[in-house]
Amino acid sequence: MNDKEISKLIWSNEAALKENFLLTVEALKIQNTILEYLNSVLDVNSLLGLRLRKITSNAKPDTWWSNDAGFPTDNAWQKIEKYVNIFQQYLAEKTIKKRISDDQFFIESRIQGEDQHILVGKRDGSGSKAHIVIDGVTGEIRIEDNQRAPEEVTERIETIIKLPNGKLIKTTREILEFIADE
Repeated sequence: MNDKEISKLIWSNEAALKENFLLTVEALKIQNTILEYLNSVLDVNSLLGLRLRKITSNAKPDTWWSNDAGFPTDNAWQKIEKYVNIFQQYLAEKTIKKRISDDQFFIESRIQGEDQHILVGKRDGSGSKAHIVIDGVTGEIRIEDNQRAPEEVTERIETIIKLPNGKLIKTTREILEFIADE
């Protein structure tokens, strides 16, 4: 598993875990997958590694009780959330952020693993933003579905490609041109 797969596992099951729609064995499988991943990626001497060690070596470990139908008697999300929080902190530590803004707009670039996430939004306090993801492996540019469309907060998106010979190429929907030699 990798960061993306663990994130997908967590967020695709979040609502079901919060509402106890998963059987105890299913919820435990998710918890164990997250825990195994954290143990494989965290340095045992790092702050997060030490925090995980303290949680998992607790003298009173989590006990999962099931009702007659096989569902947890306690809320599954509350039992898993502490591991999710450590995973989120792990991702945040790996993220490289850069941010610029003016009076009206902000642009934030985040590097997570191989991907670049570009957030563009108005500085009006609404929290509404466009979220553009550039896949660092394939070069694919995609838009996150749950965010605003880029054309709502941008006029145009340009891409600059640098060739091995140092030449720079600018591309938009309308043009493809050499812009400089390095």
